[in-house]
Amino acid sequence: MSHWNYRIIKKDIQKGSQTETTYGIYEVYYKKDKPYLWTEQPQAIYAESIEQLRESIFWQIFAFNKPILEEYTDKKGKLRLREVEK
Repeated sequence: MSHWNYRIIKKDIQKGSQTETTYGIYEVYYKKDKPYLWTEQPQAIYAESIEQLRESIFWQIFAFNKPILEEYTDKKGKLRLREVEK
């Protein structure tokens, strides 16, 4: 069964000759408890009501209680996620 949650993802972005490290809260989707898909951009916080906004923020806060995920390219050139230290 697949599921998803919010997770903090660390990304290293090349900007010319320099690498910039960024962190954001992303939706991460799992298959057999392993991350296999994630949103391309970090999640913006917006909702159709104050209650929905509160609930969204509530679940995003839980991302801080989980290990940070790092985006990397494997040997075959495919983007993957792995856990890193906080």
